[in-house]
Parts: sequence; structure tokens; C-alpha cells
Amino acid sequence: MNTPDYKALFDSSPELLLIIDANLTIISATCAYLKAVNKLDQAIEGGNIFDLFTNEAAHETIGGSIDNIRASLKRVLKDKTDDTSTIPFYSVEKPGAAIKLKHYRLTHSPGLTESGNIKYITQRLEDVTEIETLKALVERKIKSIEQIAASEKRYYMMLMKSPFAFCIMKGEDLVITLANDLMKDFWGKGRDVEGKTLLQVLPEVEDQPFPGMLLSVLKTGTPVYVNEILARLKYQDKMEIRYFNIVYQPYHEEDGAISGVTTIAYDVTELVTSRNKIEESEHRYQEMIFSSPSLIAILKGKEMIIDIANDAILETWGKGKNVIGKPLLTALPELVGHGFDDLFNGVYTTGQPHYAYEMPVYFLRNGQKELSYYTFIYQAQRDTGGNINGVAVIGREVTPEALLNQKIKESEELFRKLLDTMPQIAWTNTTDGEITFYNQRWYDYTGLDHKQTNLLGCKTVINPDDLQIALNEYRSIRETSDGGEFQIRGKSADGSYRWHLIRLMPIKNNNGEVQLWIGTATDIQELKLLQQQKDDFISIASHELKTPITSLKASLQFMNRIKDTPTNIMLPKLIVQANESLDNVIVLMDDLLNASIANEGQLHINKKLLNLSEIIEECCPHVRAEGIYTIKTEGNMDVEVYADAARIDQVVINFVNNAIKYASDSKEIRIVIERVNDLAKVSVIDTGPGIPPDKLLHLFDRYYRVDSSGSQYSGLGLGLYISAEIIKKHNGQIGVDSELGKGSTFWFTLPVA
Repeated sequence: MNTPDYKALFDSSPELLLIIDANLTIISATCAYLKAVNKLDQAIEGGNIFDLFTNEAAHETIGGSIDNIRASLKRVLKDKTDDTSTIPFYSVEKPGAAIKLKHYRLTHSPGLTESGNIKYITQRLEDVTEIETLKALVERKIKSIEQIAASEKRYYMMLMKSPFAFCIMKGEDLVITLANDLMKDFWGKGRDVEGKTLLQVLPEVEDQPFPGMLLSVLKTGTPVYVNEILARLKYQDKMEIRYFNIVYQPYHEEDGAISGVTTIAYDVTELVTSRNKIEESEHRYQEMIFSSPSLIAILKGKEMIIDIANDAILETWGKGKNVIGKPLLTALPELVGHGFDDLFNGVYTTGQPHYAYEMPVYFLRNGQKELSYYTFIYQAQRDTGGNINGVAVIGREVTPEALLNQKIKESEELFRKLLDTMPQIAWTNTTDGEITFYNQRWYDYTGLDHKQTNLLGCKTVINPDDLQIALNEYRSIRETSDGGEFQIRGKSADGSYRWHLIRLMPIKNNNGEVQLWIGTATDIQELKLLQQQKDDFISIASHELKTPITSLKASLQFMNRIKDTPTNIMLPKLIVQANESLDNVIVLMDDLLNASIANEGQLHINKKLLNLSEIIEECCPHVRAEGIYTIKTEGNMDVEVYADAARIDQVVINFVNNAIKYASDSKEIRIVIERVNDLAKVSVIDTGPGIPPDKLLHLFDRYYRVDSSGSQYSGLGLGLYISAEIIKKHNGQIGVDSELGKGSTFWFTLPVA
């Protein structure tokens, strides 16, 4: 393209551009610039820049604008860098029009030689009068034209580096003769586009309005301006939607003939997309409000004008949409005198939200006042400047819940009265452990009043030696959510301590979730004394019984030494069996002592690596020798544990003895060994009559003996109690499963090795 082409393009540029040399002599100016300074019909080349600004009223400068221009040029000549300032002056847009005050952003840009000297200065004026509405677009898309040269190279570089996309297309085929990089980026078809037609580069626009608009400008010479026009462009075989602001202007040759079209385009996709998202968000916001089941209204100004009210709240009010625009208390006079205006004014004045729970409200419906209950939130609404301009009311009807809560309160009151009649101390706990109520028995026993109870709490009543145990047990029970019990000593009003059985039981909802804990403390002081007396008796009885049994063992040991010379060939076997049986008897006698030792926490365990099946196969020789009952071991025969062999043998013997004692008709006793996760489980199974459910909870208590059909069985009821203590020392668990008529399964678990 020749220099006149660039000169014509420069002259027709919409930019307000003036080029001067280092002596401030005018080289050239765009038509738009000359029009802005009212010099469109005058020759200005060769004149001084300040000749452009005369004292004519049409473009008289204001408040030192000339001084600002001079100062800016001095800085450019000194610093050889761009300088920007803002100048105001009066201008006439066209002859006969009114004088308007214009504001322009003035930018001076120096063009430097290779040696760094100023060769020319470009002055650009930008009309920023409407900058507030156009600022976002101007800041993103309009940049300074940094260099304008008098030569072809200067014009070319100016256009190619322009911040707007442009191109020139000539002829009816719309052959691209020039396109800057930004336009090529918009097209997305590479850099080699010059010499090709528009449809060769962008075949996808054939059915879009762009070719028609270009040909219209080419034929009529009338520019076309379109904003936010949708374009479907193909990028890497994928169609994308983009939006552009486009200016199509006729391209004139030197003789004035129109030979092509100049295109200037701005990509406004981001702007349009953002606005669409905002509009979509606002639409969703409106939909959310009006389709919400919640009661929503927005009241504007101090007069509480109903600005928005969704269908739900209109239905609740019993009103139609004609209340929109009316003050709230005018539309709903039945609310006058119920404090709504005070609530509104409080939020409107302070900006602090207000919450109202189960608030009783009378609404006039069908000529009748109806009482309902509502939960409301009053939230201040603010304008874009942060000033409060209204109040949003969001609520929901909670009449059924409110009536139910009233019944619950009445039920709670009755419940507390019932607890006050109990002979035990009783209280209630939240799921977080907070005690919310004590019955009267607490105050009678402790001598504390309500204030002292709130200040001191239950910890001052519990014996210091039992306090940590109580806290641990209390925490452990609450973690299981199944309830439990433990024993502590509690201080009475006279300062003495008495033993109490503490029971905690959960109150659960229909989903099995704990809602409340109820605790009771039962005085068991006398029971503890009787228990201690039993312990003393067992200790004495064990010591007394052990002496003759030990003597008997010594005699049997002597017989064992002479077993090789008996006259009866069965004597050696009988002696061995008697000796083994006597050892077991001694173990049982030791258990009588162990019952007392276990109660004091002194039961000792000597753990070793053991194979459970080996212990079980060797246990119960007395039963196997009789030949009446069959003991069958099955399951996992390879499970190993760290345990005390003698103690585990003792537990299995107790289980087998109980099976024989209480299920004598069940001739086969099964012992099953299992591995369940990280635990070894041993189960002793019989097919006897089973154990009644009310007995199961007490089987492992001291001295407890099951009676079946009125029959009393021998023994002091220590076997299962000691077995439970042994398993507890091994960090295992013990239990029983039984069903009447089908038998019982006594089991224990141990951690595997």
C-alpha cells in the first residue's frame, strides 16, 4: 500500500491526533482533531501549535488550559517521555450549535531518532466528557498510538500496533489489503490473510450479516455503526460466539472514488457476557424470591412501603398484589399496636438484624382474626453507596411447631414434677454434658441451694478419690449412647459420704439419636456394707479350706511316688487323675481369694504368646475323663494371643462347668474359636434350656447364681465374676447370648498377637 493510502487512513481516523516537530511546528492533524478545535476548513501545517487555540468563544480555553499544554510540552522536551493531562475548553460541534463545555485527556508522545533526539511529538485529544459511562470500554480497548511517523513506516507501525482491530478490504470480492495483528487474532486464521477475500479467510460468516453490511458501505458510501453484534467464528474447528462493536467506513482513493471499506472493531464479548450473567443472576434472584416457600417482603423507606412481596407472604397476609406500593401498616391495619413499627425502625436506624422466634401474629382473613406463629428475620437493605434504604423481612410460619413446643414445655413441667417425687437423686443432662435440672432429692441430700449448685456443681459432692473415676465413666457412657452405671461416694448435708449407684439412661428420638440424658443416684450404702461382709467371709473361708486340701494333696503325692508297686493295675491312673483333680480344686480355692483380690484391683496376669486351640484342647480333663460329656473344639485353630494360660484355662473351665451345671441334658459342648477383625473370640455353646432374659444382666456379678425352675445350685456364684475380671485384665470382653429352649453361648474375646 502506498503512502497516500496511509495518509488517507490517518486523515479519516476517528482519533483526535496532531503531529508537531521539536520546535512545536504543526506537521499534520486528523480531520477529527481539526473539527474539535474548529479549524476544519483552515490550513494549519507549518503553523505553531498555539495558533490553533485563539480567543474565539467557540473554543475558548478555561482555567489555564494553554498553560497546561505548555507545561506538558516542556516536560516531554525535557524527559523525552509521554505526558498526559486533562484540559477543559468550550467547543462548537457544528455551525449554529450551542457552545458546550468539553473535557479532553491530552497526551503528548515524543518520536525519537536512533540517537535519542526528539524528531516529532504526537498530541492526542480524547473526549472524556462521558467517561463515566464509557470508561470501562475505553480503558480496555483504547491505548495510546505511541508513534506516528511522517513516512510510510511511521503510518504503518501506527496502524499495525493500534489498540483497535482494523483492516481494509477492497472491491466487491472484499479482498483484504491490510489487517493489523489484533484483527488477525480476532479472525483466528493465522497471519497470512492479505490478498485473500473475506470469505476465503472466514467462510463461516457467509450467512452472517457482515458481508452484506460491507457491500452496503462499498456501494452507498454510508458508514455503518453496530454495537455488540454477535459473530460466530471458528477457532481450531470449534465454533465460538463473540460480540463486537464495529465501525464500517468507506475507503476513498485520491480521486474520491470509493474502492473499499475500512473496518474498526472492538471485542466486547467479556462485557456482554458479564452483563448477561448479571441479568441472569438478577432473574434467578427474582425467581428465587417469588417462587420461595418462605415469606419474603422488602419494605422501603421509613414509611415501610411494600416494595416486594412474594406470593407466599401475600397469601399469609390474605392480600392481593394491590398492596404493593402501600405502607405496611396501611395495607395491614391489624398489625398496628403489635410492635412491628418499632422492630422495623430499630433495624432501619441501626442496621442490626432482628430475629423473632415463634412470634404470635393476628392476621385478618375472611373478616376473621386468626392467630398464627411465625419466625422472622428483619435484615437491613442498602443501596450501592452502603446507605440503608429499606428492610427485608424473611419468615416462615411455625404454628404447628409453636403449639408442639408449648405442649413439650407442659410435658417437661410434668416430667420434672414426677422426678421431684422420686426417692433417688435425679437430674437431666444435655448431649454436651451440661446438667440442666436437679430434682428436690438432690437439694435435700446435699444441703445446697440452687445458687450454690450452679456455682459449685456436682464435682464438690463427689468424693475426691472417686472424682476422676466418675468423670471417666460418665464420659464413656455418653460416648456409647446406650446407657450405663457406676458407683461413687457422695457427700451428704452432714458431711458424711455414702455409696451411690449412678445410672445414666439416654432419651432418644425416633431416629435413635440421643436427645437427653437422665441420671439417677441410688443410695447403696447398706448394700456395700453387706458386700464387704461377704468378701471378708470368702477370704476367711478360703484360708480355712485350703489347709486340709493341701494336706490331701501331699498324701496323694506320696501315693504317686509308690504307684509303680501297686497290686491293682488301675491304681496309677487313678492317682494321676486324683492329683489333677485336686490341682483344679486348689485353683478354685485360690479363686475364692481372687474374688476379694479382684475387687481391690490386685488380680495379677502373666501374659505369654499362646495358641488358643492348644489351651482349649488341654483344658477340662475331669470332664473328658468321665466320658459323659463330649467337648468338641472347632474353628480357627491357628489364632495366637498374649495371655495368661492358667487364667484363660480357668475361664474356659468355668464356662464348661456352667454348661454342665445348668444344661446337664446337653451332652455335647462345642467350643468355637474365631478371629473377628483384630480379636480372637472363644465361644462355649450348649443346647440346654437357656437362661431367662432378666437373668442375663447379672450373670457376671459376684455371688449371683441362676436358679432354674426353683432349683438352687451349689457354689458361691464367683466363677463368672472372676472370669469377667480375668478377661477385663486381658483388655478383652466377656458376654453371654441365650434363648430359652435353644441353649446358651458364653463367649470372651482377646486381642490377637
